[in-house]
Amino acid sequence: MSSEHLISVSLIIPCYNEGAGLSDLVSACIAAEFPPNFEIILVDNGSTDNTPSMLLSLLDGQSQIRSVRLEENKGYGNGILFGLSQAKGDVLGWSHADLQADPADFATAVELFESGETEPFVKGKRFGRPVSDVFFTICMSVFEVFLFRRSFWDINAQMFSLAIFMRVGKTRQKTFRLISMLTIWLRKRFESSAVPSFFW
Repeated sequence: MSSEHLISVSLIIPCYNEGAGLSDLVSACIAAEFPPNFEIILVDNGSTDNTPSMLLSLLDGQSQIRSVRLEENKGYGNGILFGLSQAKGDVLGWSHADLQADPADFATAVELFESGETEPFVKGKRFGRPVSDVFFTICMSVFEVFLFRRSFWDINAQMFSLAIFMRVGKTRQKTFRLISMLTIWLRKRFESSAVPSFFW
């Protein structure tokens, strides 16, 4: 993969109690052979398992992959926002720790940003999901339309410019946190399996 990329990229991956799968995640990030201007930020999103120690061990000697920690889990969205606040890239992205999207796809997607002709907004799309998750996705897609004032489907893996993120503004970022907290409340109020895992 070419190292002559013109813009810096930060990929945010929240990790909540992902100790068992972190080895596969880190291996996938290394296998992607990102150019030097990529950074991958693994957000320990208030994990209570061995995620902190696994990150410390797996990231030893890694120059492009680093971790940051939130002491309290306040939802997937809050983990994303915290990671974005630590990012250094001109292009920002996020994805799931369970490899719903291949990290290597982000290296391919960044080519859309290098032309400078448009301001892309790249999204992943998931297939073969349970009906309850699809219904939740529809609800969140409606929310995202209001958030970004554009038509979107599935709020999964995304990639966008720092300029777009700054335009979203603090008010919409607070809304993102509110939705995350609502999901946590729903999970506590009902059985965990009854609430889709988008923000978890």
